[in-house]
Amino acid sequence: MPQTKTIMIVEDDRDVRRLAHVALLAFGYGDVLEAENAAQALEISAKHPAPIHLLISDITMPGKLDGRDLARKINKERPETKVVLMSGYIEKGESIQPEWRFIRKPFLITTLVETVKEALRDPPG
Repeated sequence: MPQTKTIMIVEDDRDVRRLAHVALLAFGYGDVLEAENAAQALEISAKHPAPIHLLISDITMPGKLDGRDLARKINKERPETKVVLMSGYIEKGESIQPEWRFIRKPFLITTLVETVKEALRDPPG
């Protein structure tokens, strides 16, 4: 059930972050965490006692870490966490781990929700 999954959205554009959050809530994903950058996401992850089942992160963000770096750090601390990266600037195959999923921005809400469902269905690892 979607309600049992925790999803973290990391996006520096507040409007995109809120839209994704609201869309996931509308489709039954009740535990959605938000961060505006990688540093904030790592802080939230360190304080969050329960599993984070899925990380959705923009690749290009301000700060020292981009979305790929963040995903690697989260996966090191939480190997069970699935990853969906999004970008409007790179193509799907560029520097993305094979087990990660990719969404090109701008995206349709239905594309986001379907990608989340697929990522959460995949077995760990």
